[in-house]
Amino acid sequence: MSVSIIMAFRECLEMLLIILPLLIFLNNIGKKSLSKYVYYGSAVGIVINILAGVFLIGQVNKLDGYFHQLFLGGSMIFLAILILYSIVMLSKQSKELTLNVTEKYDVKLNGLSLFLLAFVTVFREGIEIVLFLLPLSSENPLKLALGVLLGIILSLIPAYILFKTSAKINVYIIFSILTLILIFIGGHFLGEGLGIIYPEAENFASKFGELIYIVPLLFLFLKRELRKYLKK
Repeated sequence: MSVSIIMAFRECLEMLLIILPLLIFLNNIGKKSLSKYVYYGSAVGIVINILAGVFLIGQVNKLDGYFHQLFLGGSMIFLAILILYSIVMLSKQSKELTLNVTEKYDVKLNGLSLFLLAFVTVFREGIEIVLFLLPLSSENPLKLALGVLLGIILSLIPAYILFKTSAKINVYIIFSILTLILIFIGGHFLGEGLGIIYPEAENFASKFGELIYIVPLLFLFLKRELRKYLKK
């Protein structure tokens, strides 16, 4: 459940850091009437993600025996790679979130472009949540759903502050904490995946996977943070 909370929080926060500045920007320039297209695009993205999640998890649960184990192992290794990509992207995030959307996106102020931007943003982040849930599909579905819901609710806290204050928010600390957590989650996924694929050496494969993933990434993370601290 903790993994679903963290991943839902991370993906929803990234989504909100695009959608909310867009809504605030439209409000600030007197184009609030166009906000409905952002809501429409977001709603369609959410619905499609839910349908995709139900379908994919249902298909995974139909697998059994060797193929089910192979899928779980392979998907965990894939997710470890995906988390590595997420860590790289988080490290590139700006220390501050600007509310001037025109500085970040080439957004044409018409209904279709706003709808598509919102839809693609929500769908992209939502489908990542679905992918992260696939290896956990054998767990209690109620716990998974509650974990995702809690992660979404938690992501609304910094988003609410942003929306109410219309000010710059320093999200660097949040991203740093998320990066640190993701390193250990990625190591867990890689270790679990290798352990499932090589059951005859499960303990060794699991520990080996965790070590080769966590140790170098943790070293690079701490090195980067120490360097930034010394520059202050």
